[in-house]
Amino acid sequence: MMSECHYGIPVGNSVAVVGDPGTGKTMLLLSFFAHAKVGSGCVVLGDSKNDNSSLTVFDQLFRPQVRASETSQGDKPEKAPRAAGTSEVDEQRQQEKDNGGHHLRCFVSLESGYSRLQSHYGNLLNGKEENEEEKKKDAVVIVDATSMLSGRLEDMLRYPRLRHPNHNSVDASGKPIILHLGPCGTKQDQGGRCWFWQKDGRDHALDKLLEAGSPLTEALDARKTILITLLCPPVTDTGERVRLLKDLLAILFAAGAANQNRYDQRVFALDSLSALLHEFQIGPSDSDHAPRRLHMLNLVRWLEEQEVTSFMACEARRLENSSMRGHPLFLGTEERYLFSGVIQLDYHRYPSGDLMRYLRVLKMRGAAHDMRGYAYELSENGLDWLEALFGEAQQGGA
Repeated sequence: MMSECHYGIPVGNSVAVVGDPGTGKTMLLLSFFAHAKVGSGCVVLGDSKNDNSSLTVFDQLFRPQVRASETSQGDKPEKAPRAAGTSEVDEQRQQEKDNGGHHLRCFVSLESGYSRLQSHYGNLLNGKEENEEEKKKDAVVIVDATSMLSGRLEDMLRYPRLRHPNHNSVDASGKPIILHLGPCGTKQDQGGRCWFWQKDGRDHALDKLLEAGSPLTEALDARKTILITLLCPPVTDTGERVRLLKDLLAILFAAGAANQNRYDQRVFALDSLSALLHEFQIGPSDSDHAPRRLHMLNLVRWLEEQEVTSFMACEARRLENSSMRGHPLFLGTEERYLFSGVIQLDYHRYPSGDLMRYLRVLKMRGAAHDMRGYAYELSENGLDWLEALFGEAQQGGA
């Protein structure tokens, strides 16, 4: 992969992928999760050698702004002298980082269990790559977090006679790491809880996963796909849900940095942010957006500070009695203002009544982006084709 990057999504951007059911939010997230690679200052999904691929066309919707250090002709800036105290190894690692380096890929699902994701999106989850050497450089982590909403641990305890999935055989690449939620000794008075994992019949704190010989470090060293399954009662407080997710991500990012190949480039996909921030309450939940906005800001800014490039699915919200024709998509204020990028997925209705999926880039900080609508189709491998949409309906095709 070329170190120069003339298109793509700026590194560290948080992108909201907003759309109705069936528009392909999960497919787009998984395409990003499986194919995203970091060049010099931007993330691309397609292959620069194949300008006709759908992912390359998608990348070309974004043109990151030229840095002041680069000339208007696009020439490479002169190599700066090595800074004092910087070793040759550090310089080599920085060069690897500029050229793409090693990638830590993390996909968190709160809506579908891993077995169903595997059956529906197996091609994308497996991250099929033409270049096996490139694939070996990456660490792939999949977090099945559905129990944070569904409380599968309570079901297992309440219905012991029912047959439960064997969590130790869901993936041929190795046994999953199972985390369960328990009280945290230092925060027990405040009701704080934290993740634990078991070994030899004993509970171990989450940070012990960073030690040599832990399931996490062993999987990283062996280049196996890492499956982390969360088992807990439903976490009803959205603030605690965000904190627990950040605790887990912090361990994963730290493990990637400590690994011998240093996964400096990190991409993160969350399916979905709407589920993560869903309020467990009876009655209208949109009366006060302040807590939801605060939790979203907390997570988004934290990821951006870590220079993690992230895609997060968000549910579209329409007026109560709306229809597709004549009622435009309503994104809400939080996604539009707090995220660095917003990609709208929607339907286009032709006068004949035929429907077509289309996407539009509404926002992308740090990049000049194409704001036209683009028709697209999906296949088992993600985006199948992507073309500019002409002749949109006069009276709101969405």
